[in-house]
Amino acid sequence: MSKVKIKLIILGQLPVDLDKIKLTQWNSDIFELVGQIDNYTITNNADGPSWEFTDDNIETQLPDTFEGDFLIAMTHVPLEDNYYAR
Repeated sequence: MSKVKIKLIILGQLPVDLDKIKLTQWNSDIFELVGQIDNYTITNNADGPSWEFTDDNIETQLPDTFEGDFLIAMTHVPLEDNYYAR
């Protein structure tokens, strides 16, 4: 069985102590990270009623195409309905 391919990106700024090298060297029997961890700038303002970013807003800031089966974007901004992950 082949591993699930995950493309990991950073949306906005994350803490400087985040060790990207350690993340890219993670070993798993289930998935593999593909490519380098790319950085994307948040270009829109928060648009939710509590200054959070709505799903539609975040989705417009993600790349349309990427290598892999899943795209995971790490960010430090508040997400719709006070979620930490989508």
